[in-house]
Amino acid sequence: MYPKLLIVIVKIKILKCEHICSLIKLYDVIIQCQTRYNIKMFSRDYVLKKLAENIRVERARNHFSQEFLAEQADITPQHLYRIENAKTCPTILVVANIAAALGVRLDQLLDIYGE
Repeated sequence: MYPKLLIVIVKIKILKCEHICSLIKLYDVIIQCQTRYNIKMFSRDYVLKKLAENIRVERARNHFSQEFLAEQADITPQHLYRIENAKTCPTILVVANIAAALGVRLDQLLDIYGE
């Protein structure tokens, strides 16, 4: 299988995932390709920490409190707290609602390559 084809297959499967955790499990399925195709893989903890950091940065940029953002994203403040502290794995729908409430694209919150 060619690397570009593998990436297309992964992207298609990602679009069908309901949970970020499902996305992370998908990494486990293709982990054997990491060395062969030089694909960088990320751990569950790393992805959740980057997501948490990206949400906190955008929330601060918008000067939103956790309570206000939680209300706008239709989740509880406790759930947002757990997401922002990488203590829970939110569904993709929750992350999409948070992105919408922050006025950013979903891929901006899922950017795990940022420094």
